[in-house]
Amino acid sequence: MKFVLVTAKWKDNMAVFYRKMWVREDISLVKFGYQLTKLIKAKFSHMFFFKTMDENKYYVDELWLNQQKHAEDYSKFNLIDELDKYQKLIYEYDSNQDYEFVIEMDKNQTLEIPLMTDVLLFEAEGDGIFEDNIQGLRDFLNGNVSEKTLYSAGEKLSKNYSFKTIFDYDYVNLMLIYDLPYFLSWEDDGLNDDISDENDI
Repeated sequence: MKFVLVTAKWKDNMAVFYRKMWVREDISLVKFGYQLTKLIKAKFSHMFFFKTMDENKYYVDELWLNQQKHAEDYSKFNLIDELDKYQKLIYEYDSNQDYEFVIEMDKNQTLEIPLMTDVLLFEAEGDGIFEDNIQGLRDFLNGNVSEKTLYSAGEKLSKNYSFKTIFDYDYVNLMLIYDLPYFLSWEDDGLNDDISDENDI
């Protein structure tokens, strides 16, 4: 299977929160979105979609087709084809919070991997989104830390929380191959075990 190097960078702070991934060349937008949602540490409490940089075209779930102008079903489009056409796309998670990531590819960087998987993580910075709390993440990264804003998905984060984290790439990629529904940790420290057990991983 041929893979292409694709990068997703958070628009708010591209240097401290990004993901570089090997992505299979025939992947659809919806399948890529599903994997990227996991890799930004979201729990799928909200929907995601894609749009062009000029916002003249939206790629959405079929349930949204009548709610958004210039919208098309993202299951019918290939990620690499659309990046070939537009050079960049925006992935957005949670339309109320507007977590936006700029998606680009380096088509000269390819890899042949004998694995039936959609995405493999190559390089990453930044732990993940603060679900339902984008302003809290912005404040945290600007040094404005308080217990009132240090939470994600309604749960308090540790007082010692650090956004700069360690990624065990072998472990993360094994969990991607096994299709772990979402991540609580980027290391094999037991935090993902209950999720794994629920899905017989």
